[in-house]
Amino acid sequence: MRLDPPPIQAPVTVSETRTGETLTVPAQGGVFSFVVRYDINFSADGISREELSSKADTCQKSSVPVMLNKIWPIGREFAPYHPAEAESAMNEALKREWCFNENGDVVHCTAVARVTSDDALLAKQRPAWERLVALDAARHAERHRIEYVTELLTAWLDLFKKFGTAPAVIQAAMLTDKEVSSVLRDLARMELAMGTDLINVLERVGAAHAKVGLFEFAKSYDLAVRKFEQEAGLEPGKVSIGLSKDGE
Repeated sequence: MRLDPPPIQAPVTVSETRTGETLTVPAQGGVFSFVVRYDINFSADGISREELSSKADTCQKSSVPVMLNKIWPIGREFAPYHPAEAESAMNEALKREWCFNENGDVVHCTAVARVTSDDALLAKQRPAWERLVALDAARHAERHRIEYVTELLTAWLDLFKKFGTAPAVIQAAMLTDKEVSSVLRDLARMELAMGTDLINVLERVGAAHAKVGLFEFAKSYDLAVRKFEQEAGLEPGKVSIGLSKDGE
């Protein structure tokens, strides 16, 4: 009986990540530097985790000059106040692996960098960033205030449309919001003043029509005056002195 050979199993890959000591890389101009913190990933095929950990001890020391060779020229390409851009370029270079042969076993290495500006530059930048943060906070606060005022104003306008500015409404507003009741009183005064001007015009026009015998026109003006008084919540005759009754 013929038996098929057992399938060949691929060697198991083991890996380990270690954090290295902080590196200093000169930035563009050479006056300020980037501070680089990094993690190195070691991996190998077909060995145990214990064996990889032992080999990583040796490889980690050798990896530092390899990393510096990769990121040193990159740091000089970027201004010292552009750490994010420098970090992106360094990580692009560090993801291309390098290898060590440790007693016949190949150890693969990649790294991830975290880049910041050095403390001297950060101290110089701090006042400018504090002003920017304050401006940004003020902008957010003002935006929230506008949204809040808009919401309240919309709600009050809906109430005004529904109930108007009659005296009863003003008195009710005083129970809930004194500032709003004050605005309502001012608005009512403005409406009353405008209404009074309108009534004076209507009364003059109505009187003129009454004099020439157009009593139906005069009466319609008188009704318009009474309707305004009713909508304004005023007693009949409160504003107007009434039109001539000759046409009744």
